[in-house]
Amino acid sequence: MLFISILAIILLFITFYSVNSNANSNATSNYNYNHNANANDNVNDNDTILTSAYNSRNSNSNTNTNINIKTNISNNITSDINNNIHNINNIKKVNTSRKINTNINNMLLKRKIDSAIKKIKKIVKNGKNKTAKTVTLKELIKFALENPKINSALNKIKGYKQNIKINESLPEPVLGFTFNNANGFNNPEIGTILGSNYTYSLNQEIPFPTKLFLKSGVAKMRYKSLNDNFIGISLLSILNTKYLYYDLALTNSDIAIIKYDYSLLGMIKKIVEESYVIKKTNATGPVRLMLEMVDMKSDLITLKAKRKKFLLLLSLITNKKFNYIKNNLHPVFPVHILYSKLNYKKILIKAYHHNPYIKSAKYLYKQSKLSLNLSKQGFYPNFFVSLSYGYRYFYPPALAAGIGFSLPIYFEQKQLPDIKKSKKYLLSSIYKKNWTFLKIKSDIKNSLNSINKYYKLYIANKKLYLPESIFLLDLYTNSFEVRHSSSFAMVDAFKKVVKSELNVYRYKTDYLKKMAFLKTVIGKLSVNYKKIAYEK
Repeated sequence: MLFISILAIILLFITFYSVNSNANSNATSNYNYNHNANANDNVNDNDTILTSAYNSRNSNSNTNTNINIKTNISNNITSDINNNIHNINNIKKVNTSRKINTNINNMLLKRKIDSAIKKIKKIVKNGKNKTAKTVTLKELIKFALENPKINSALNKIKGYKQNIKINESLPEPVLGFTFNNANGFNNPEIGTILGSNYTYSLNQEIPFPTKLFLKSGVAKMRYKSLNDNFIGISLLSILNTKYLYYDLALTNSDIAIIKYDYSLLGMIKKIVEESYVIKKTNATGPVRLMLEMVDMKSDLITLKAKRKKFLLLLSLITNKKFNYIKNNLHPVFPVHILYSKLNYKKILIKAYHHNPYIKSAKYLYKQSKLSLNLSKQGFYPNFFVSLSYGYRYFYPPALAAGIGFSLPIYFEQKQLPDIKKSKKYLLSSIYKKNWTFLKIKSDIKNSLNSINKYYKLYIANKKLYLPESIFLLDLYTNSFEVRHSSSFAMVDAFKKVVKSELNVYRYKTDYLKKMAFLKTVIGKLSVNYKKIAYEK
């Protein structure tokens, strides 16, 4: 009987030991699983373990051994549950810390974007801040009007102006001296020497009266035509200077905008990478941002090369050293654009009276008409007057005078070809005048259309597209913070902001360049610029 009792106790002990081992194994298994799962699953698994242990405890509640075993099992399970809860809390703290860091970064992103938006609005509204005393556009134009090309053209027309006086003057008089030996060199005894063997003479040719008038008229029209061409060259130099100035201002603003946006995009990339680490976004977000940054860096390299090119061209056109232009020229856009509806007919009338190329074509036409009339004068005779004093054979020396005329004989050698040539030149001048006028009309129409187009695009980008893109960027940034949108939407909105920023200045530049071109087409050179161009 004692043996049976001892055997029963041993069997009962083995049974409860097996239960205890299974409970510990389940607890360990649940801990390892919960280390890689979420907190709610951990709590459910631990509740299952606790219920299993509780049922084991109730099924063996009649013996003291059972009570001791129950106590050990309960302590072990309680210890495992506490360990699991501690690990769950640590995981929650890590996730909470990451979430807090992400929220802080998103707040920084939001502040940066808000700051960028304010800066963009300020730049677009007021233009770039003016720098210290630098070379202005007017000074740059003054340098351009003093370059060697302008001086060369000016001296050429000043030299041609002398042809007016040359062509209206009589041909040079001819002074003659003659020695006569009437006796002959081989027979000095023949004849009688009565007076001097020397004769002095003066001959003056007088062209037909209208020839001088026509020749001086041709030279005068030619001079006026060249002078207007010189004004056209001066206006083109001013226009090229303005073009380069505005292009350089645009390039500088593009570089400043892209540099600022590049740094902002770098910060967005950092935030998206942190979101990728915590599985908030996929890997394509950081990759796309990296590619966008590479594109912006490439754009910066291109823009810097363009800026150097514009500086070199300005150095050439102003005849200033490259370092002088680079260090002292900081072009800025005008703060406000003055726009008013321009009347095509009024501008066309102004251009017809002031455009130097139309005026030059008119003078060329008048020159051709006078040249035709002058060529017809080739059929008319030229007169001459002569005076002489000296030897008269057997008579004493005396002062003698004579008058005569010369008439061409072979008209087909010079006169007729000259008339044909003059007719062709006249026809050419008519075509040139008409073509120049048609070109001016076309330039004015195209300029007015472009001015209206670029002004509307400038206003649309400044007051519509840029604020809209800024609003979308703000919206997608907020959505990205609460995980309601992907990084792609935020990047696309950011690209629209950059594009709108660049377009504001691009269309402003195009508007200013077209206005400068229209002023050149009208062709009225200001008094100050005329003084600069003609002062030498």
